[in-house]
Amino acid sequence: MHTHPRKFQGVIIMYISLNGFWGRPDLIVSSLGTNKITYRAGESLRITATTRNIGSSRVGYSYTKFYLSRDRYLNSSDTYLGSDYVSSLGAGSSSTDTMTRTLGGNLSGRYYLIAKADAYGWRSESNEGNNIRVLSPINIVQAKPDLIVSSLGTNKTTYRTGESLRITSTTRNIGNASVGSSYTRFYLSRDRSLGSSDTYLGSDYVSSLGAGSSSTDTMTRTLGGNL
Repeated sequence: MHTHPRKFQGVIIMYISLNGFWGRPDLIVSSLGTNKITYRAGESLRITATTRNIGSSRVGYSYTKFYLSRDRYLNSSDTYLGSDYVSSLGAGSSSTDTMTRTLGGNLSGRYYLIAKADAYGWRSESNEGNNIRVLSPINIVQAKPDLIVSSLGTNKTTYRTGESLRITSTTRNIGNASVGSSYTRFYLSRDRSLGSSDTYLGSDYVSSLGAGSSSTDTMTRTLGGNL
């Protein structure tokens, strides 16, 4: 505020300039976070953000938008995640919200999470260059199952030809995604490598397995007289 006093016949007239007196709002994203730093593609990403008015006057409602970017800079090639409605904010006040978005199955690698306050540019602010906040990278991995035979055993170590061989095995999914039904096959081999000359004993049906789960079964086969 600027004043310009002038005096006329004993009366002081003061001119007041109100330019900038009422101030303007200034929206920023003062905090930004996720529930973890590593995700599977197709998993839910939970974002918590605070939009704050650090200006000197009230501002009307606005939207804060969120993106995933390969670098720290917002551009048209970034992946748009969605927006959060921010109600009118008085000077110095803030609004904190949490939103959840499903990560696309095509995403893989390291991404920066970027939030932009007043994303549509509706509000005249004292500083138009501080609307963006960038979070340290998160990692997105492709969701895939991984089946292994985690344990394998027989009821004894010495058999007669024609005797029953009882096999107990556990098939485990050590991947990060569910897998449909499958079969585990069993062979007798002269060495530790599976080859076309090995003796096929049979297979065990394994139902669908979630990530980290397993299935244990026992099967019995009669040993051929030629073994």
